[in-house]
Amino acid sequence: MVVILKRKGGIRLEKSDFRPKRMTMKNILKVGVPVCLQDGFIQVSFVVITIFANQRGLTDAAAVGIVEKIISILFLVPSSMMSTISALVAQNIGVGKHDRAKLTLNMC
Repeated sequence: MVVILKRKGGIRLEKSDFRPKRMTMKNILKVGVPVCLQDGFIQVSFVVITIFANQRGLTDAAAVGIVEKIISILFLVPSSMMSTISALVAQNIGVGKHDRAKLTLNMC
């Protein structure tokens, strides 16, 4: 796609376009790192709970497995929203529309 756009004169690419910009990366990471940590802590907590349940026996392990599946289904919508919002905020910050990024976060 990029090659076609470049051939038709729609875009101009240079090596400097592929180098990360410090302020842009800082702003993206400011939003992305907390989202990453939150998802990571949730997954680690599920692993720890599963370890404890497996040590208690088959019935407890099966019950915890069922509950974790139900929780996964319930967390699907908030997790999707979180990923969507982080992408929207990062895109708005990337184009310099900080007021729109704040508005997006506030609406969530």
